[in-house]
Amino acid sequence: MKPPQISRLAWGLLIVLIALGAAIRFVDLTEPPVDFHPTRQLRDAIIARALYYRWLPHPDPEKARLAQETAAPGQVEKFEPPLLEGLVAATYLAVGGEHVWIARIYSILFWLLGVLGVFLLAHALAGEAGALAAAAFPLFLPLAVQASRSFQPDPLMSALIVWTAYAAYRWAQHPAWKPALWLGVVGGLAILVKAFAIYEVAGITAGALVIVWRREGWKAVWGRAQTWAMGVLMLAPVGLYLLLRGEHAAGGYIAYWMLAFHKLWFARFFYTRWAFHFLDWFTPLAVLLAFAGLYFARQEGRPLLLGWMVGYGLLGFSVPYLIISHNYYSLPATFWVAVALAPTVETVWGWARAVGRWAWMSMAALGLLFIAVGVRADLHLLKASYWGEAERWAAVAAAVPADGKVIGLTPTYGMRIRYFGWRPIGYWPPPGEYAVARLQDRPASVWHDFQWRTKGYRYFLVAAEGFLDAEPQLKYILTHYYPCIAKGPGYQVYDLAHPLKPLPKFPPAEEQHGGS
Repeated sequence: MKPPQISRLAWGLLIVLIALGAAIRFVDLTEPPVDFHPTRQLRDAIIARALYYRWLPHPDPEKARLAQETAAPGQVEKFEPPLLEGLVAATYLAVGGEHVWIARIYSILFWLLGVLGVFLLAHALAGEAGALAAAAFPLFLPLAVQASRSFQPDPLMSALIVWTAYAAYRWAQHPAWKPALWLGVVGGLAILVKAFAIYEVAGITAGALVIVWRREGWKAVWGRAQTWAMGVLMLAPVGLYLLLRGEHAAGGYIAYWMLAFHKLWFARFFYTRWAFHFLDWFTPLAVLLAFAGLYFARQEGRPLLLGWMVGYGLLGFSVPYLIISHNYYSLPATFWVAVALAPTVETVWGWARAVGRWAWMSMAALGLLFIAVGVRADLHLLKASYWGEAERWAAVAAAVPADGKVIGLTPTYGMRIRYFGWRPIGYWPPPGEYAVARLQDRPASVWHDFQWRTKGYRYFLVAAEGFLDAEPQLKYILTHYYPCIAKGPGYQVYDLAHPLKPLPKFPPAEEQHGGS
């Protein structure tokens, strides 16, 4: 199918929108990657650094050793193939040094590519006015601005999902081998980048199949070799990766984050919190316009939007705790909201133009006001400063003796000290993790955990303000049984090898009331 005709004015406005959206994202480009979910960003930065020093022809031996140790199993979890990390590491080699802000540039470019896909799909489903509104939404939404410049695979995955949707729509309109292969390849790449894309890719593909079924019948769907080829292309890359990896980490992830939280399906707060977050992240007005768009959308595109929405819902039910606690799991839904609101905007735009020029000029002014408000909010989010992170954590790492292994209660599960301080460290669960254990009906005892978690460790580092006060039992153990051998701004180091007195197996009577 030939792409829909788009006017030069629409292309020009799109270029202006993308340029402005890109400019916002380049504010503080070289700032450390701790502005958005730092645990996740620093994890990928550590992996990229390890790949860089592995590929570097003549690396500094000590730095190469520490780069591998901080990225070793037990230090960072590895679930997805390191595609983005490998790309960033290869760019380090090309430019002659490790510059973690390079990852921001890639994520921004991927997101802008996704915005282009949104524009094309929304134009096919609605028209130029709706397409421009759809493109503006992910460019200026505060959540999207922060997330789309982060070092993690989600911006790339989200862009691939929206291009999967565009390819699915093109194939559904005129099924042929070329769009079928394009749909299979792009959908397979999205799933390979991050396996959770499978839900939305499956929902989008199901929507495309429904479009064909309604027009031609089921035999035209299941009797086509194209249908089966698309499925193989979508599942083969991630299947091959898991086969070659030969590990069972994915099974542990499924058991911990998916199966263990099934009780949330029956809890009212799960649905209310999910709904509240969804409205907060994507704004009530945009969500209202998006759901209205399911009604105003052209009939041939409605199943695609519905399938995409169902796919996102299945994702939420598969990881119920993560969908309400980690907003980047909903990042691909930014593009769904954008595309879905396009038919509503296009309809209202048509009504306004019919009324007269002052009406549509007023709407254009409102659109510019929306962009201005969005830009102001996004710049406000980006003005927080993290420039001192590297120096602070390098100083903390230097304060810990190097003659033994270290376990620590630190922010971001120890990722800051691993990356900025080049120091391998075991992590002590932050206070919130014990609340998670209770949601999973797992017994949690700080006293018991301390005895097995600290085996083999020489030092205990506390470098998280307020965390120790939130774990009174851990604070009691450290302050009553172990000497503090180093102390500085925001950190303390305890010597586990020379206790002040033997640690009993069970908490003493005066600590029986301590919370976990």
